[in-house]
Amino acid sequence: MSAPAPAALAIAIASDALPRRPVSARRLPPLCPCRPTTLRCPPDSPLRPLYAAVASGAPLEPAMRTVVRALGFDSFTYGLTTDLPTGAQGGSRRWTTAPPEWLDVYDANAYADVDPRLTGTRDRTAPLAWDGAATPPSGRVAGFLRDAGRFGIRSGVALSLRSLRSARIVVTLDSAVSPVDPPRAARVARRLGAVLLLATGFHDEFMAPALDAATPARAGQPLSPRELECLRMAAHGLTSVDIGHKLGVAGRTVHFHFHNVI
Repeated sequence: MSAPAPAALAIAIASDALPRRPVSARRLPPLCPCRPTTLRCPPDSPLRPLYAAVASGAPLEPAMRTVVRALGFDSFTYGLTTDLPTGAQGGSRRWTTAPPEWLDVYDANAYADVDPRLTGTRDRTAPLAWDGAATPPSGRVAGFLRDAGRFGIRSGVALSLRSLRSARIVVTLDSAVSPVDPPRAARVARRLGAVLLLATGFHDEFMAPALDAATPARAGQPLSPRELECLRMAAHGLTSVDIGHKLGVAGRTVHFHFHNVI
């Protein structure tokens, strides 16, 4: 049986050998999504609750909670992170449905150095499924797992999108469930396509215009019609082989389209 598109699950193992980064006294301002002026949304898009919120003038955070809960998760974070050598003064800006108290704890402890969602996606293009119960709790990683667990962040999926010059975008969907048993792991695997469609759609429609206004760097090319076709089929649980059969192409061509997306 073929593996779910676009990638198999994996567990991030973070290194705890890095020294602690000095914490700036002032947090960078949060990211602010734009509100699309065109409210056309495909009927099968996971972004439909967000478009409904835009149409009614409602805040986006409750709508995003509805989206991620339908996918089996509890919170969503879109982060713009600068990867700098440890000890350098960098920064990250985020839009999240997680509690603001968690961001205070996260920044105060410089957890970006050891966060398995970040370290595990730094050199990775495929979505990463992680489980705190399966991550070795050594050094500062143990502190991250302990504090994250207090805020219901114990497992989830993370993926890294195209970068803006020296920055990269990391999208996470987090859950309070841990350990992750085989049935849940299988459900998460089946929903990776929907997670990809949510992350890329939210970036393209709600965040990229705001980022373009704030920086001269390019946020990446729009998805091609074929890439969108692959994502939508994966969101419905089709494997790479199934998608290839429907499109009349080889499975490796489908993987090529997924690689271009992320």
